[in-house]
Amino acid sequence: MDNTVAHQRDSNGRFLPGNSVGWEPGQSGNPEGSPKKGQSITMEQRGMLTQICPYDAKGRTWLEYLCDRGLIQIAEKPEAMRDFKDRTEGKAPDVLTITPDSKITFNVRYEDVEKETNVPT
Repeated sequence: MDNTVAHQRDSNGRFLPGNSVGWEPGQSGNPEGSPKKGQSITMEQRGMLTQICPYDAKGRTWLEYLCDRGLIQIAEKPEAMRDFKDRTEGKAPDVLTITPDSKITFNVRYEDVEKETNVPT
C-alpha cells in the first residue's frame, strides 16, 4: 500500500522526491506540445476578403463586393453593415465621459403600472 500513487504525493498533491511515478526532472509531460489551434470561421473569412469574389460580375474582391452590397442594404437593414464591421474591424468600444460638471439624467419607464401588487398595509 505504501507504493500507491496517493502515498507518493505530498498534502498539495505534488510528487514526493524519489517517487516511482511522474516525470523526471527536465522531462516534459506533453512531449508533442499543445494541439495546434484550428482555423476559425472568422479567420477564414478574413483571409477571403482579399480574394476575387466569384459572384461579382465586376471582378472585385470579397471586401469590395460585400461593402458595396452592405451599403445598398444599409437603408433597410442597418445591423448588416454594423455586424460586418464588428466582425472584420472589431466592435467599437462604448465610451462614456463624465466630468465633475456633467449633468446626468435618468429616465425610468414603468411597465404594467396597473398590475396588482400584494403590499402589506
